[in-house]
Amino acid sequence: MKKLLNISLSVACVLVGMRATSLFGDEPPVYATSSYWGLGSDRNAIGGYDPVAYFQLNAEDAPVEGKKEHKYEWNGADWYFSSAGNERKFKCLTAFKDEFKEEWKVEFKEGFKEEWRPEFKEDLEAFGCEKTPKAVVYDYVPQYGGYCAWAVSQNAIARSEPENWTVYEGKLYLNYSERIHEEWKEDIPGNIVKADEHWPEVLSTN
Repeated sequence: MKKLLNISLSVACVLVGMRATSLFGDEPPVYATSSYWGLGSDRNAIGGYDPVAYFQLNAEDAPVEGKKEHKYEWNGADWYFSSAGNERKFKCLTAFKDEFKEEWKVEFKEGFKEEWRPEFKEDLEAFGCEKTPKAVVYDYVPQYGGYCAWAVSQNAIARSEPENWTVYEGKLYLNYSERIHEEWKEDIPGNIVKADEHWPEVLSTN
């Protein structure tokens, strides 16, 4: 099984690895090339699927396609949303994240929380972002530049498919295939620890 998985990842890395290497600095701007998120020449992030909608689905649901009337350009890619409300949420959270990078890192350092520091919530609301259920702040942007999260945990890079997704502790993770997705789900917390250790340095070593 391990050998087959490594073969699959090797094929995927051939497709994206050359484009990913050395293009980015310490904190790479995501979605900047077709190497990220499986972007094609049309620059559609996550294949045109709604990133916010993932957080509104049940675990076995199919992703929701965005609509052309709800398009937003951010970090070199076009993001599509299924509703004006989802577009608004994404715009505000990404703008807030860009403005308060250090505060965002502090909040997410210890993982997902049902409640956030009062001063963080005040900043968020003052910024104009809508309140979310239980004051939860979600990170709508797929982790690890949208590359296959399991591949990153193995110190490799591979493209991802929108249908192979997981929302875990307020973050979105994508995987290369259904088989890899099952491998990822066997130990999500452990795989995240390993992936965090390799990201973003993995971009310059593959």
